Amino acid sequence: THAPYEEQQRTDLLRETYQTAVSIPMLRVEEIWKSYDAFETRVDRMGAKQQLSKISPSYMTARTALREMSRFWDTIRATQSNTLPQPPTWTAREVEHLDAWKRYLKWEVSNPLRLGGPDAHKRVIYAYNQACMELWLYPEVWIEFAEYYTTIGQQSDALTKLQTASSVLPESLAVQFAYAETAEKMKQLDVCKQVYEDVVATQRARMERITEKYTRKLAKLDKQLARRLEKSNGPDHKQTDDQLSSDSDLDDFDDADDNASIGSDSDGGDALAFGEDAKLKRTAQRTARLRKA
Repeated sequence: THAPYEEQQRTDLLRETYQTAVSIPMLRVEEIWKSYDAFETRVDRMGAKQQLSKISPSYMTARTALREMSRFWDTIRATQSNTLPQPPTWTAREVEHLDAWKRYLKWEVSNPLRLGGPDAHKRVIYAYNQACMELWLYPEVWIEFAEYYTTIGQQSDALTKLQTASSVLPESLAVQFAYAETAEKMKQLDVCKQVYEDVVATQRARMERITEKYTRKLAKLDKQLARRLEKSNGPDHKQTDDQLSSDSDLDDFDDADDNASIGSDSDGGDALAFGEDAKLKRTAQRTARLRKA
C-alpha cells in the first residue's frame, strides 16, 4: 500500500503523462485516449468528465494533425530511394520527393498543433534535421533551415548550420554565399573572408579539372582527325560502313547522326566517299569550336 500523499503524486504524474501523450500526433493516439478515459474514470468517476473536457481540444487537434501528417509521410516514403544520399539528377521521382518534404516542412512551420513558441520551434527544428539527413546534398534545404533559425532569432545556430552545409557542399555557390552573408550580418568578417577565399580556390580547381578534361578530348579529336585525313588521302579511299564506324569513338560528342550522311547503298562508292568527307568536315569544325571555347 502507498501513503495518500504518494498515491496522489503517482496519480498526478500519470495524468500529466497521459495528457502530454494525447496532445501529440503519434500513432495509436486514439487508443491512448481511451486508456486515459478509463484511468480518469477509475480515479474519480465524478471528476473524470472535467479532466477529459479540459484536454479534449488538444486531443482533437492532435488526431486531426496525425491524419494530415500521415498523408505527407506516405508521399515521402513512396518516393524515397532507400539508398545513401546521392547528388540530385532531378529525375521526376527526386523532384516529387523533394516537393513532398517541402510541403511537410511548410506544414510544420505553420504550427498545426498550436503549440507555444519554444515547443513549436523544437518540432520544426526536428523536422528540418530529418530533412537534411535524407536530402543531404540539396542546398535549398540547408539554406531554408538556416533561414528558419534566423526568423526565430537564433542567428548563431543559423551560422552553425550553414557552416555544416558549406563543408557538405563546397561547390554550391548558393550555400557559400548564404554562409558568407550570414557571417557578415553577424560581424564575423574573418569567417566571411575565409568563405570567399575558399570559393575562389574551389572554383579555380573546378575550372582546372574542366580544362584538363576538354584538353584530353581535343587531343583525342586531333588524333582522330589526323587518322581520317591520312586514310582519305591514301590509295584505298573507299571503305565499308563497318570500317568507318570502327575508326573512332565519338560518343562523348553525341555524334550518332554521323552515320546518317553515309549512303544506304553498300555498293555505292560515291556515297561512302561523300559520307567520309562529311564526317571529316564536321570533326574539323567541332575541333575548331572546342579550341575557341
